[in-house]
Amino acid sequence: MKAKDIREMLDGRPLSYSSLKEFAKSPLHYVHYLTAPRKDTDAFILGDVVDVLLLTPDEYEKRFFVTPKLDMRKAKNKKIMKELVIKNEGKRWITEDVKLQADRMVASARNNSVVQKILPHLTAFQITLRWKHKQTKLPCIGKVDAEGEILFAELKTAISAQPDDYSRSAFNFDYPLQLGMYATGYKFSKFKFPDPYYIVIEKTEPYAVCVFRPTEDYIKYGINLYNKLMMKFNYCLEKDLFHEGYEFNGIVGSGYHHLDLPGYAKYKLNQEEGE
Repeated sequence: MKAKDIREMLDGRPLSYSSLKEFAKSPLHYVHYLTAPRKDTDAFILGDVVDVLLLTPDEYEKRFFVTPKLDMRKAKNKKIMKELVIKNEGKRWITEDVKLQADRMVASARNNSVVQKILPHLTAFQITLRWKHKQTKLPCIGKVDAEGEILFAELKTAISAQPDDYSRSAFNFDYPLQLGMYATGYKFSKFKFPDPYYIVIEKTEPYAVCVFRPTEDYIKYGINLYNKLMMKFNYCLEKDLFHEGYEFNGIVGSGYHHLDLPGYAKYKLNQEEGE
């Protein structure tokens, strides 16, 4: 895909956390993100159901429908299913297992003392932030789960919400980038940045919950990462380099990467050399 095509698409598809996360891998990954068919993963569907049930439960019946277990070999059940398809057009069909799992996760969250303090402050949901990056003037977009006057909240599901585990996981998922975009988007579009909170719910029993409040360093790191990626994206546009893969982020002038020892192996090597 050519840079001119990307520029034409940006107004309709501004740069988001998801798209920039792919661009951070390579320009080729970003193009694939733009052009590949979207598929709902089980984790994505579960996250959406939990989000609605916890934050906007009145919306659940309008958006989701639990697929009934019917023996489709019987003519009467085929007729029932046909009627259900028509009646629930536009809804996302989910399994009974997903609904049961989501119900248990939401119940655990509502029973959490910290979540109980946050929920009453949330007055708006699925907020869209739109702004232009200050240096490049490229359009950006961010979608926040919920906000109030003094805070906003993102709801996440995880294998482990244990603080050390989730801190590593969040970093690996580039959540600092997401928060850096939110911080920038709030300041440009609403002239403020409410206190951010992450409500994290485990996906397996006992569905433990942990609430995180990012530190100033975490937010600063995310803002710096966002600005760095935006400048690289703009460079990619100017040089028409969206055909490049990992070589784009390689050693300057060569495109290759160093194949180096991991930290523990370097430590072992230094120990052996010191003997």
